[in-house]
Amino acid sequence: MHHTAGTNTYTAEQSAGVVHSIWQYHAVERGFGDIGYNFLVDKYGQMFEGRRHSLPESGSFSVAAEVPTGWSIEAGHATGYNKGGLGISAMGDYTKSVRSADPGLVVEPIAQLIAWKFNLANLDVVLDGARVPSGFISPGTSSTYPVGADLPRIFVHKDVAATLCPGSIAGSAVIDQLYARVVDLYDDETYLPQAADTTPPEVTLAAADGTVALTASDNSGASSAIFHTTDGSKVFYSPDWHVTACGVALVGVTNPRSCVVDTRYTVPFSLLAPSTVSYLAVDGAANTSAQQSAYIPLGGTVEPNTAPTVTITSPVNGAEFEAGATIEFAGSASDPEDGDLTARIAWTSDLDGPIGTGGTFTKLLTDGTHTITATVTDNLGASASTTATVSVGEPAPAPIEDIALEVHAYKIKATKYADLTWSGGAPDFTIYRNGTAVATKVSGS
Repeated sequence: MHHTAGTNTYTAEQSAGVVHSIWQYHAVERGFGDIGYNFLVDKYGQMFEGRRHSLPESGSFSVAAEVPTGWSIEAGHATGYNKGGLGISAMGDYTKSVRSADPGLVVEPIAQLIAWKFNLANLDVVLDGARVPSGFISPGTSSTYPVGADLPRIFVHKDVAATLCPGSIAGSAVIDQLYARVVDLYDDETYLPQAADTTPPEVTLAAADGTVALTASDNSGASSAIFHTTDGSKVFYSPDWHVTACGVALVGVTNPRSCVVDTRYTVPFSLLAPSTVSYLAVDGAANTSAQQSAYIPLGGTVEPNTAPTVTITSPVNGAEFEAGATIEFAGSASDPEDGDLTARIAWTSDLDGPIGTGGTFTKLLTDGTHTITATVTDNLGASASTTATVSVGEPAPAPIEDIALEVHAYKIKATKYADLTWSGGAPDFTIYRNGTAVATKVSGS
């Protein structure tokens, strides 16, 4: 999150003009080619698209042809943190001691944008009461996160740069309020449910005489978008913005800072030199495959990579163990190209987390029913997994039925009697009268 550090005295009607002025400053004077933020919000709750195509329906933009659902256009708002990030800026100056903008006015529109984009991408901000890490690492520029700490999925500009931006929006009370509001909005149907499909697509690479072809398949049967680089660098999505090619000065821009590269794969391509091709795919539910890489010699041929296989031989599915028992885990894995991968097997439990690696080991598990998963990944990033369910500890006791009690009271020659009849309940129980035990029923008696 950012602030624009501009005027605080604009009216609601003037906000669009303020956004245009920011475009002039970013795109022309600073040579960014467009606004550096994905979105801007004003103090009246209005939201504006900054970087073009941050909204999937903007211009002639087509989601299916351009960007998978949930992915965000890369903007230019925080050096080193743009790829995989979403930049939202509050219009105004939130650092001024006099006539400073009120951060409470922009919490709602920022929360709505985050909830909308994160739900599309199937991302949570809080899980089990803890803020989910973003994958970004803190450079230590703010006291909130020391050097090397994991940054959460919502953070501010000064957490990653030597700046005061975004002023009072960075206050802990404002951040807490923002997190709470995003979580609330996740339950609002307006912001879409979490994606039911969580299985990423599979990508294969084949090369013949130096011509590379990439194909993707998805369990839903829908088509997936493929992205790649040919220099071994990290794969990311960035459209070409329909500007002139890299290395050519942009028309009307006196200080071009960088060029952007379109990494979408469309048709087979030929390599002019030995290259390492990196690639991944994203399906319509925003599930992203692991990045894979393959070295292609000049004029070389590479067969499609085949995913490995993994099996669990112990414990068997449905096995039951006493509490405190040492459980033996065993499995094997192999790959047509890479051979025996048993040593790479990673074992996890849905209750205890990571529990071991390799082909054999022993482990104590906590009481409960565990889903054990064994996963292996080959040299090109293709993965396979299998599961087994085991139970540890005493089985849960059968539920006790409610007791149905009937009382028949009567008197014979001034003596009072009561006959009790009942059904249901536990096999052993005690009868009390006025708080004093008067009889005990034991199974079989």
